[in-house]
Amino acid sequence: MTAPTTPPTPGGPAPPAARSAGPAPVTPLGRLLAMFAVTAVGWSLPNTASATLAQALVAEQSPDRKVALFAVVSTVGAVSAMVCTIVGGAWSDRTRSRFGRRTPWIVGGALVAVPGLLVAAITPSLPVLVAGYALFQGGMNASIAGLNAVTPDRVPRDRLGVASAVAGLGYLIGLVAGTAVAAAFVEAPAAGLLAVPWVLLATALAFAAAAPDESSRDAVAPPTRWRALLPPLDRDFLLAFAGRFLTLLALLLFNTYALYIGTDHLGLDTGEAGAVIALGTLFLGAAALVTTVAGGIVSDRIGRRKPLVAGASLVMALGVTPLLVAPGVPALLVFSTLAGVGYGTYLSVDAALMVEVLPSDGDAGKDLGFLTLANTAPVVLAPGLAGGIVTLLGYGALFTALMACAIGGALCILMIRKVS
Repeated sequence: MTAPTTPPTPGGPAPPAARSAGPAPVTPLGRLLAMFAVTAVGWSLPNTASATLAQALVAEQSPDRKVALFAVVSTVGAVSAMVCTIVGGAWSDRTRSRFGRRTPWIVGGALVAVPGLLVAAITPSLPVLVAGYALFQGGMNASIAGLNAVTPDRVPRDRLGVASAVAGLGYLIGLVAGTAVAAAFVEAPAAGLLAVPWVLLATALAFAAAAPDESSRDAVAPPTRWRALLPPLDRDFLLAFAGRFLTLLALLLFNTYALYIGTDHLGLDTGEAGAVIALGTLFLGAAALVTTVAGGIVSDRIGRRKPLVAGASLVMALGVTPLLVAPGVPALLVFSTLAGVGYGTYLSVDAALMVEVLPSDGDAGKDLGFLTLANTAPVVLAPGLAGGIVTLLGYGALFTALMACAIGGALCILMIRKVS
């Protein structure tokens, strides 16, 4: 199943990060939020499509070793993504240009990512494929780091929930579209890989044109030191990181072995399991779409983040209960629906909460980059962890671990002090 991450008003005072950077940009808030959705589609679509198409390309080139070889491709790509997220965020905090702090990284990262995927598409050499895919992941995630930092720079605090929601909605649209593109090109993966990175570049350029940033035109850049790349040792920041990590790990523990859960645990044949997973994905996507739109609006209106984010994690934990008590197709569909409710709510509010726990205005890009690692690390860890649990203890233990992670994530969020 595919899924997988107050006070000022519009026209009122800018949020702290924007105040520290110089004159506030003049882009209307509505246009800025629309561009958040556009750019979320712009990176989610190629990211989703390229993962499947790269698998297909490796299988086409080396069918006997495809599993091991793609593990190398994806692992190196994930490491590149993590490093470039931190570096891109930290250096964007210190960038001073006529185009602002973030725009050079948003556009520059996309300019690096495109040739990386083009090279990966046309090469018959595995090392070059690995390097090209890593360049694509690194450039794309440097661009995403710049985009993420625009929120604390330019969005008033009482609109953070809406900003989080529209970006989450864009991500879901890109996820669905990327899956469709991958399906269309799966028998010609090189052609698909040649096509999809241009979406990232086009939306990055559109953002630069539609939402120009002049916030750092006259500001003095702080000195760049190696300590600027270290995470802040702040209690609430670390709790937010742990909460996001555990919640997303819970979802990925299921998604990683969804096909095997259908065949080995529920007793379906492969075709039946595939059909059930597709139906479950539809349920998850529909529920997530509704709650993504609603969650951010509700969060801004009540002025609270923690109950919604923690509640989203607890809904995921509740959803796995039927699979423990009465395993079967209905139980799997119940889990898919509740997981969609939780995941959509999480998408729409979590990013707002993460902005509000930032301990330093001047390091927003770098700190959000570290929080983004809580998205990436579960992707790397979930396959091995889930495989070990199932091999040693069975699927019941896997569902119990999922529940424990989701509950742990909720508890971490509830322990945060500076956000209500």
